[in-house]
Formats: sequence, structure tokens, C-alpha cells
Amino acid sequence: MLSMGIITLNATEINAIFWTKGKQIPVKVEVTLADSWYIQASKDVSKAGDYLISKKKSAYMLFNIYERANNTAETYANIQTRNGFTKHTMGDKQIFTKEILKDRRRVDIGRFISTPKKVSLSTTLSLYDNYLDKNIDKELEEALLIMASAKIISFPDTSNIINPKIASTKKSIDDGLLKVQHYAENGDSDRFPATCVFADSHLIKYTYPNAPKEIYDYYANATTLCYGKIHAQALHAKLKKEGNSACRLMEVTLQITHIKKHVEKTNDLPIWNNFMDDYKKICPNHNNTGY
Repeated sequence: MLSMGIITLNATEINAIFWTKGKQIPVKVEVTLADSWYIQASKDVSKAGDYLISKKKSAYMLFNIYERANNTAETYANIQTRNGFTKHTMGDKQIFTKEILKDRRRVDIGRFISTPKKVSLSTTLSLYDNYLDKNIDKELEEALLIMASAKIISFPDTSNIINPKIASTKKSIDDGLLKVQHYAENGDSDRFPATCVFADSHLIKYTYPNAPKEIYDYYANATTLCYGKIHAQALHAKLKKEGNSACRLMEVTLQITHIKKHVEKTNDLPIWNNFMDDYKKICPNHNNTGY
């Protein structure tokens, strides 16, 4: 049980790392530091924040900040509680701790901050080798006070940062579209619409858990292009290459695939209309398509 005795505290600034959109950005945090701790400056603030180290060399910690845009203080508390964390009330602040004994003894500490962004401030109270089996109530008490005192001074503008995972996912979708575009140019219409499954948004849950709406929208647009515009281009190329011999199977395809509704969504009706003009000329006896 923590005693929360009298501890002398002094306000100071430290560097922490803000993790956002797959990037890590240095951020200044003001903490009220116990006089039994000191700061060891980071060698590279673009990679790690400053270490806080107890003067008796029993424990150390550094701070990280994580975006929690979809959380509230209540949902964050519920998540921490479900994960086995203990809640400590420090004035109007709620601090959560969990002692980890596997591999190496340490205490994870977290706190939700709602302004200016919804984030969690996290640290791990790690023990030096000589203190792994000793009482660390004093160090933990001081760490909780430091965590409760923390104020994020300012956040950088992250609006122009491109999340590398999002960029990679989009590139994968674009590569898939290029591949099916090649099929279309060669008139390989038999590959459609089955080949369009590469852009099925349901695949996201397997490839990109918790994907943002931006990715779902990108998948949806790629799907629409594949089922609509690109499929129409594939049929048109096949019609030009094979002429009347393609008419019977093409009539069946047009009856069951409803390509036009997908074409309309991407404003590509001119491509559809050009295809229809040629189709009606080359296949005058196969116009009962229902398109």
C-alpha cells in the first residue's frame, strides 16, 4: 500500500515521444520531478525521450504518448481495468498501474489526457538489476506523483504526415488495379468479375485490423472501378478483338453483372456508352441484356 508521504517536487521540462500515424515525434512535457530523481537527456530525441532516473539508481523510466482519438476517459479506464491495471486517484487525475513479473520485474503506468488531443501518457517504471527483488513502494509513489503532474506543452501539426501503413495499403490496392487494367487492355474479360475480389473491403479485417475509414473508402472505390469501368473496358477490348463471335457470351455477362450501376458511381459513363455503341453495332441480335 502506497503511503504518499511528503516528497519535494520541482517543475521541469522533458522530452517524450508522440506516436502518431506510424511516426514518432518529439514532444515537450512538463513534469514536477521529485528531488530524488534526475534527467538523463536523450541522445536522439527523434527516437527516444529523456530518461528519468532515481538518484539511488533503483529505477528509471521514460515517457511515450499515444493517440486515443476514439477513447474517452471512461473507455480508457474500462480498457485498463479489463487488462488488469489498478486505478489510483491523484486529485482529479486517474493513474493506472500494473506490475509485470514475466521476464523482468517492472511497473507499467498510464494516464488518459483529453486536451489538446485525446492521448494516453505512458511509462514503465523499470528496475535496475540490484533492485529486482526489493521493495519499490517509494519509487512507485514518486513515479505516480510525476505522472499526475505531467502536462503536454504542445503538439506538432501532424496534418501533413502520411501514415506509412495507409500508404502501403493504398499502394497494394493501386498495384492490384494496374494488374486488372492490364487484363482489360488485353481483352481478358473472362477474368472479370472474379479478379475484382482483390479489392474486397471485407479483406481489411484480415490485413489491416482497425483500419481507418480512409482505407475502407479506398477499397470501396477500387472495387467499384474494377466491377464497373475496368470490366467495361475489358469487354470492349474483347469485342474489338473477337467481333461477333463474342456476342453470345457477352450478352449473358451483361445480363448478370449489372456493370452500368458501378460505372455510374465513378462518373465513367462515356466509357460505358462507347462500349454500348459498338456492342449494338456488332451484336444487333444480342441486345436483351438488362443493363
